[in-house]
Amino acid sequence: MFEHYYNELIAYFSKTLKDRDRAHDAVHECYSRVLANVPGYPPIQEPRAFLYQTVRNILVDEHRKNVRYINVNIDDVVLMEHESQQPLEVIASDERMRKLQCAIDTLPPKCKEAFILFKFEGMPQAQIAEAMGISRKMVEKHIMNAMKVCKKCLKEIEE
Repeated sequence: MFEHYYNELIAYFSKTLKDRDRAHDAVHECYSRVLANVPGYPPIQEPRAFLYQTVRNILVDEHRKNVRYINVNIDDVVLMEHESQQPLEVIASDERMRKLQCAIDTLPPKCKEAFILFKFEGMPQAQIAEAMGISRKMVEKHIMNAMKVCKKCLKEIEE
């Protein structure tokens, strides 16, 4: 029932957002939500309208989430954190950041580049794949590997 509208939704939201990858992500999220909840709901009378509204809601949620963090200056955040901490906490926090930086520096070049572009530059995976000339799956693997290294580093710091 819902599959019929997939390409139509992609085309519409690609044109609306002027970003085909973001449209794919939003429509995919829409289908994930809708198909996960279908058994518990009564039959949907207007599936096309329901899908369009669900995608719009997803985009609104995404926008609201992103707006909260637009005007945050990282230097101010670090300064505020340091002001509220005791001197030993500041030293421990700085040491933790140095160790994480060392862990990131040990990553293979492509892995490090993909991770930095994704985590620190906020670039979507599809755009990273295009910029680096690799597949999106490879970008995902690089990011996952980098995350494992960071988690391992944090675990070692905590112990």
